[in-house]
Amino acid sequence: MHILMICAAAPTTDRPRTHGLLTAMARSGHTVSVIFIDGAGTAFDELSDRCHTLIPVARRSGLSRRVIDQLARQKFDLAHVEGEVVKDIELPLPLPTVVDVSTGIPQAQERIMRAAGLLVRAAHVMQTLYPGRATLTGLSHEQRLIVANNEALWAYETLGYPAQRPEVVPTPVDTVRFKPMLQLRDHAKLLLDLRDFTPLERMSVLVSAHRVLLGIWQARPDVHMQVLGPPPPGALRALTHEQRIHFVGAIRDARPYLATTTLVLVPALPGHHPLYTPLEAMALGLPVLGLPTLARELEAITGHELVVVPEVAQMAQVVLTLLDDPSYCGHIGCAARRFVERRHRYQVAGIALENIYASASGCALAEWRLEVGFAGVVTDGRPCIG
Repeated sequence: MHILMICAAAPTTDRPRTHGLLTAMARSGHTVSVIFIDGAGTAFDELSDRCHTLIPVARRSGLSRRVIDQLARQKFDLAHVEGEVVKDIELPLPLPTVVDVSTGIPQAQERIMRAAGLLVRAAHVMQTLYPGRATLTGLSHEQRLIVANNEALWAYETLGYPAQRPEVVPTPVDTVRFKPMLQLRDHAKLLLDLRDFTPLERMSVLVSAHRVLLGIWQARPDVHMQVLGPPPPGALRALTHEQRIHFVGAIRDARPYLATTTLVLVPALPGHHPLYTPLEAMALGLPVLGLPTLARELEAITGHELVVVPEVAQMAQVVLTLLDDPSYCGHIGCAARRFVERRHRYQVAGIALENIYASASGCALAEWRLEVGFAGVVTDGRPCIG
């Protein structure tokens, strides 16, 4: 199958969901060509070896014309479109189309707005909610929709935006690249990953995380925290003077930092980007501590595959308990690794996506597989119903 991917930016590891889906299709023997918006030039993270054609478009306004030109020049079996660019191209396209509406997740946007203050909520509406609704209202029954998890599926169905029911395709994780490392971890090092958050979201999360640290330091002043992502803005820049908080800055690879971490904190979820960074930590066998919203989106077993607290105010005490119980942390980390292998490895996501591609192209067998859940579980390398 020759697939045309239409993306808002180059699908490198900075956009892990699309990068993973593209890699899964290439590993399954499909041919993939990519049209993407890229005004400055991008390092392609080995995309040249995985793609038949890479076509950058300098301006968003030129995307639709480039898509039309490419469809006239070459035959494709199916188009895979990121939801962020639906409003920039002319739908429906003259071939079967699958749209990934995982970005601009409606229930995540609503969650962020309710938790934040009035000004943050107003800004968030302007930044994410309106574009997300514009994207969804541009869709029709002629496109097949995919989301990253059942929580997003429930949100879209409840809000009544899509013209038809989306299908779930999990976000792939490279379980070979992200695997437990044979080295000793620090006894008291926490990690906060803010790479997927907008500036407004980072401010809110940093305030919550600092409160957690203040509670921890009352009993364990030796605890340190690494923060991945850009440095804090505005008034929060004073946190950079705290010697027990290390702001790493913008990075491409989190593995060196995760390798020495004791515990990963997730006091909030991003409102615009698909959930990914906790999956990296879990793939490396790290215990992750978050809120019930994290467990629902991951569909992981609380107390076994990750640790959950009802609210951020209780995080400090739970962190102290976990630091005093390395055996339980090891158990959580091992179960987390098995969870990622079972639900998010490339083969699992690839089978789910192939079935949706086939169904969009008119394959009755693929439609039946989707109805009975054939794409949902893979055991010992073989697909099975469940």
